[in-house]
Amino acid sequence: MDSRQLVDTWLVCVTVLEPAVSRAFKISLPVGGTKPTSKSISFTNPYGKVKEFFLHANNPDYLTFDPSVLRLSSKETGTMVLQFAPSAAPLSFNILVFINDELDQTEECFLVNAVYS
Repeated sequence: MDSRQLVDTWLVCVTVLEPAVSRAFKISLPVGGTKPTSKSISFTNPYGKVKEFFLHANNPDYLTFDPSVLRLSSKETGTMVLQFAPSAAPLSFNILVFINDELDQTEECFLVNAVYS
């Protein structure tokens, strides 16, 4: 039997803040082509132990990582390989790169200004 009565209600309040950006990069990319363009950025494990870092982007249609996990020894510097999708037209936009720990908590956030020209 459908009584059409309100049974329960919820009020959800959310506060959203932009992530703190620790480094910013401007990367020039070619227009056209059919293959991704690879660029590298270094990252240093600030901890005194071996740690895995998981890489994510807020725009995975344009930016992926190979590999998407960095396993670094204590204070070791590794290389993140960023792979940018090809673009048929000139454009410019920002992408956030999240470097997360094993609990998916953001350790660092980089801002990449991708410029296709």
